[in-house]
Amino acid sequence: MNEIIIYNDSNKIIEPHSGDIVEINDISDYVYGYRRIQDAIYNSKQLEVIVRDNYCLNAYIKMQKMYGEEKIKIKRNYYREKIEDMIDKIVDRLKDIEGIYAYKRFPGDSGEPYPFCEIRILGENSSVRRDALIRRLKQWDPPIAVSSIFRDLISINALTLRDGEEEIITDAIAQIMPRINENST
Repeated sequence: MNEIIIYNDSNKIIEPHSGDIVEINDISDYVYGYRRIQDAIYNSKQLEVIVRDNYCLNAYIKMQKMYGEEKIKIKRNYYREKIEDMIDKIVDRLKDIEGIYAYKRFPGDSGEPYPFCEIRILGENSSVRRDALIRRLKQWDPPIAVSSIFRDLISINALTLRDGEEEIITDAIAQIMPRINENST
């Protein structure tokens, strides 16, 4: 069965991952997109469409109503869902590391409606250990920047991450924290 997925990208931040993605940047691309969607429906093809224009998105929503949600799926909050998934992965991957407690927080650092991850450094000398973690993350290859909050907290903002970078960060923390814990005892 064909699968047509339309991603809302009004923030203009989604990067296409393959060559067979239709990008609708403005109203001049609408008819081309409409024809590609119809072709995919009638020929049982898969298609991904990135829509960056709200007028076009509204027209494709009407198209979805005409052809059915089983044929055309629209991901209106794709970016938010992607950010939430990244934060969930970070929290999950850090949950068993001794000396820290990671959790998801809303809203983001600057009040944006996206989650972020806070990591609380547990135990004695938490501010010294937090500073050591930040310093070692900056020295990591590639360097990792995190925000320091209060004396025992750091935060990770997924708005600046690309796919897979959450694994780089969590792997680094998983390797660094046991050394910091060992040195602080």
